[in-house]
Amino acid sequence: MKTFAMVAAGLMVVSYSVVGQPVKNEEKSGTLENGTVYSIEFSSHRGAALNYAVALRSDCDGVVESAIAYSTLLRLVAQDLDMGRIQKILVDLSENGRTHAIRYKAYLALAVFENPAKFQNAAKRMYENGDEFFGEVATQVHKTLLGHNLK
Repeated sequence: MKTFAMVAAGLMVVSYSVVGQPVKNEEKSGTLENGTVYSIEFSSHRGAALNYAVALRSDCDGVVESAIAYSTLLRLVAQDLDMGRIQKILVDLSENGRTHAIRYKAYLALAVFENPAKFQNAAKRMYENGDEFFGEVATQVHKTLLGHNLK
């Protein structure tokens, strides 16, 4: 069974830039929970965000779900990037998405977009797939909600 790091896979997609934008090489490195050290060179977060915005409007549910996961990971690793356009699309998907899975994943993604600092640990793990990633996000949302109710 192949295991992949969603962080690495998501950032690989950003390896090309949008036409007319200068390529700005950046590097992201760190250590995953299992001790794996990674270093990823990538360029143009803006290009990735634009590509994800297009993918979020796809007619294929799997593409939409994948774009929700990757745009959420991008939000975690590039918190200073303006992702307002994607956030608006996620609001629409959380209310009007074609499937329950799309609406739920968009809802979870919005929780990350609103407070990425609370979800930093989710970006440091390896996941078998996007559903496992969203399981981690859902667990954190659940803990946060319970914590607020206990006060």
